[in-house]
Amino acid sequence: MFFDENETLAAITNVTWDSGTTAISSGLSEAGCNGSKFKSAMLIIKKYAAIEVETASGSGEHLAALMDIYGCDIESQKVVLTDTREGFAKLVAAPTYSGSSQFEKAKAYHMMLDENMTRSCAA
Repeated sequence: MFFDENETLAAITNVTWDSGTTAISSGLSEAGCNGSKFKSAMLIIKKYAAIEVETASGSGEHLAALMDIYGCDIESQKVVLTDTREGFAKLVAAPTYSGSSQFEKAKAYHMMLDENMTRSCAA
């Protein structure tokens, strides 16, 4: 609905909302584009290469921005960062990772991060 001209952005927003099943109804409300899932998905797809590097090193401005999007306090950030680095190491080690498109990598990262954030941060 929002990205008629950009298939990548349209696809990631559909993935953001239950693999597309609620994207249409969520997209109709203003709140649909203001949520943490949408904002984090947009940041990840736009800055994935930098986020890969920052996740591997354990810090960086994009990771900090993601923590802010989800409203993580300092203690929660530590847990999320540890969980995310462990999850990212598993993603990268998977045999299919190197052959995946940037979109597929960003999607997998977003799903993992969102789970970690939802579990550990105030949304």
